[in-house]
Amino acid sequence: MPLRTARSQTDAGTEPLATRGPVARAHLPALPGNRSSLASLGPASLLRLQRAAGNAAVAGGVAALAVDPAASVQRCGSTPADECPCHGEDASPEGEQRQATVQRAQMSAEAPIVVQRTTVGPILDEYFSPLSSPRVWVMEESDPYTVLVRGWQPVIDGQAWLLNHLEQNAAEWDTRHRTTPGWSSGMTGHDPAAASNSVPHPPGTDPTTCRNAFIPYVAGEVGRGLAGPVGPLLPRIETWELHTCAIGSFVLRATVDAIDQTAGTATVNIWMQNEMSRTSFGRFADQAVLSGQATQYMWWHWRVQHRWVPTPPPPPPPAPAPPLVLTGDLLFDFNSATVRPEARSALAAVVPALRARPSTNVVGHTDSRGTDEYNQRLSERRAQAVIAVLVAEDGSLAGRLHASGRGESEPVDTNDTRAGRQRNRRVELATP
Repeated sequence: MPLRTARSQTDAGTEPLATRGPVARAHLPALPGNRSSLASLGPASLLRLQRAAGNAAVAGGVAALAVDPAASVQRCGSTPADECPCHGEDASPEGEQRQATVQRAQMSAEAPIVVQRTTVGPILDEYFSPLSSPRVWVMEESDPYTVLVRGWQPVIDGQAWLLNHLEQNAAEWDTRHRTTPGWSSGMTGHDPAAASNSVPHPPGTDPTTCRNAFIPYVAGEVGRGLAGPVGPLLPRIETWELHTCAIGSFVLRATVDAIDQTAGTATVNIWMQNEMSRTSFGRFADQAVLSGQATQYMWWHWRVQHRWVPTPPPPPPPAPAPPLVLTGDLLFDFNSATVRPEARSALAAVVPALRARPSTNVVGHTDSRGTDEYNQRLSERRAQAVIAVLVAEDGSLAGRLHASGRGESEPVDTNDTRAGRQRNRRVELATP
């Protein structure tokens, strides 16, 4: 079947909705007649009655869900607020008089039809139509359905999880989750750079809740179908639960359009994805007759300007302690690798410092008198002799002291003077 894409429509000059946070629910009219008697018919009977009435539901009906909490009046495009046929409930006398005026305007043949943005009704119309075909619905930030879902707690929680992941992994988002230029939503797939968060079976989408929301919706559509020419002007019965049940399980995907790790700011591009199919919402109307129930692919899209306190970089590792240097003339006689008895007290004095180190390199050095090979072996033997004395002083140092020799290769002074050669003959105890 051909793929159609629907994007939300607005009247010319309509201000975009800017609601943030929880969204107030619209006032929904009561069912005509006895509600319980309609409910007792069951979904299949109500759908048969609806189809028999001509399947007269019209996409883009006059009931929108996004309510301005401050004024309790919906935005209705360019139509003046006093003439808006979709305002919220107002119990004041002025409000009742205004509602009566609106009802008369709805019944008038000359009453203008307000072009609405997307609500769940047109999607259900397409889904249940005998000529139903797969369709992509893209609902942008100002769309009432998008305003509604952003106030749904599972969406709030799912978005918070993604933003928290961004805060904790800003460098990864900067490199791996940048918005892909030119990507657009469709029947399958998603932005390959997006980070995802799946929300399966959120609260309020259980079978009982969804059937209870579906029955009055069908009953309302029957009433609209039986009302003749004015039926399309009558409001739909689109409860909060009908909107959330039509979503059910969903996936949130996020990318960043821009990010400043140092300042802790990001423009986050969020897509919410869901499919209405026979295995999702369609299972609540599996006995519907003459309905195509072709899968409807639904996308909600908005952006978030997110700020956070950047995580400070870890402190640099502490600088290694300077090596302990013991002169060779103090420890050894000339050309000897045996520690002098009077030098043992000097070695015992460094034991407390060595206990605090997990590991220590004991490195022997010589002056330049003698051959390279001989001085190398002498420096190694002197390092091993020092370790033997230290371990005898404190057995806990065993395995933590590592001997090596540098011979005459790393002098710290000149070998042309007696004082210089004396400084070069040494043993260093250094942290690795």
